[in-house]
Amino acid sequence: MSLKPEGCTSCPLYSNTMVSGAGIRPAKVVFLDAAAPSWASSALVDRGGKLVKFMLDELKKDEQGVGPVSRMVNEMFFMYTVGCGCNTPTVEIIRKCRDTVTSSRLLQSGASVVVALGQTR
Repeated sequence: MSLKPEGCTSCPLYSNTMVSGAGIRPAKVVFLDAAAPSWASSALVDRGGKLVKFMLDELKKDEQGVGPVSRMVNEMFFMYTVGCGCNTPTVEIIRKCRDTVTSSRLLQSGASVVVALGQTR
């Protein structure tokens, strides 16, 4: 379990596992998904994450390893708008996490491109 910022103590997800991102930092591209499933302990383990990885792998095959997707794959980072596992985050939870975890992680990634994925309710 990652150490959580003090601002997280009032969050309803505080007791959930914090899920860190995966990939390369500094990154050129960040894939930003809504939230890891409540059972996850690492990034991209759910169906959506597996689909993203599959699609990128297929595009790399089409390029035969020499196109823009192939280069991007070696310079990307995956992370969530909500730092702790949560099946479907509310807008309020996303805002709370944005102010305590997500903004700093996104800035630390060094990415110039952010691809937003996922849904909220």
